Amino acid sequence: MFDPYIKKRILSQEPRRVYTVIALVYSQELEELKPSLFRKWIAKKMDIPEEKFNLNSLRSAWMRERQREALRKDKSLQAYETSY
Repeated sequence: MFDPYIKKRILSQEPRRVYTVIALVYSQELEELKPSLFRKWIAKKMDIPEEKFNLNSLRSAWMRERQREALRKDKSLQAYETSY
């Protein structure tokens, strides 16, 4: 679903915000493979040269997604605790 969008943005001259989308859509794969192996995997999956994926941007987006997920878990835990 997001693959054509991601491919278009990665191949464009301005791939802004695409790494956030990648981290959101492929969060499970990114968590399992970590950024460097994930970059190889997604490049092969989308038939894009691996060098087109900026490893630092990918890692930063992954860290932001992990922080968001931790905040969501913390908020849901707080809501659960206050309901009792």
